[in-house]
Amino acid sequence: MELPEKQTRFSLEDYLEGEKTSTIRHEYVDGQIYAMTGGSANHNQLTLSLAAKLYAHLADGACRVFASEMKVLTPQEIGYYPDVMVCCDPTDRESHLRRRPRLLIEIVSPHTQRTDHYEKRLAYQQLPSLQEYLIVAQDKVLVDIFRHQEDGHWIRETLTQPDDDLRLNSVQLILRLAEVYRNVEFLPLD
Repeated sequence: MELPEKQTRFSLEDYLEGEKTSTIRHEYVDGQIYAMTGGSANHNQLTLSLAAKLYAHLADGACRVFASEMKVLTPQEIGYYPDVMVCCDPTDRESHLRRRPRLLIEIVSPHTQRTDHYEKRLAYQQLPSLQEYLIVAQDKVLVDIFRHQEDGHWIRETLTQPDDDLRLNSVQLILRLAEVYRNVEFLPLD
């Protein structure tokens, strides 16, 4: 019988320094580092669609749009790479991470939806600057929007129809879901 190998815990500083030169992106949770897997064609199309629309809308203002390559650090010192992130705080300008996003978007598959709906959502909702968190399905038209309210609570809105309007109050943008899902090909279920 083999004994389990000793688990190595990494400091936040070691993680952040290692990510600067790594050819693979990693997420950082509770001292552990997890390699990220590649995305599907639908994942890529949705990420590009949302990032492009946000970039075009915000390009002349103070907000910056990031897609997949910029990590966010939560108050619990958890490091994730959201699929799309909008940051508007002019003091939040580190070269490899952001700490005060206004809007975060994750594109999910059936395999990642539990992590994005629970683990990431709860971590992200601890960010005082975060106004909206979107979870966008890649296998069907489905968007969950979590909005931070003035009283501190979060409310959830779910959109499921191509003609639904996706209202991003945090950046004053309205998108039709059909626009967001353009070029996404849904495969028939087996």
